[in-house]
Amino acid sequence: METPNAALPSRFATFRALFEHYERPIAIAFFVVGFLFDTVTLERIDSWRQILQQAVYLVVTGALIAGHFLEEAGAELPVMPSAAGQSPTLRERVRKLTTYREAAIHFLLGSLLS
Repeated sequence: METPNAALPSRFATFRALFEHYERPIAIAFFVVGFLFDTVTLERIDSWRQILQQAVYLVVTGALIAGHFLEEAGAELPVMPSAAGQSPTLRERVRKLTTYREAAIHFLLGSLLS
């Protein structure tokens, strides 16, 4: 009998394969959703909360784009020592997140555009 935890990696692999196959339509959808999200949550254009939110979006978008350029240039993350049995290292976590970086960039750019 198969345990629920044993099926988890295969489900994640299936999700990741689908995500990579439909990457372009997903990026377009995230851009549109980001635009709509910001349109719905938009307050006064001169409110400090709105300005702070846009600043955070700009910083996060810049960091994601810089990470993309560093990865394409072949830069490596510093190796973080980890004790045996600990959770995944920083490098493993970042590698998993880079799969979804393009969707996040499109969401943030969509909300910055509105």
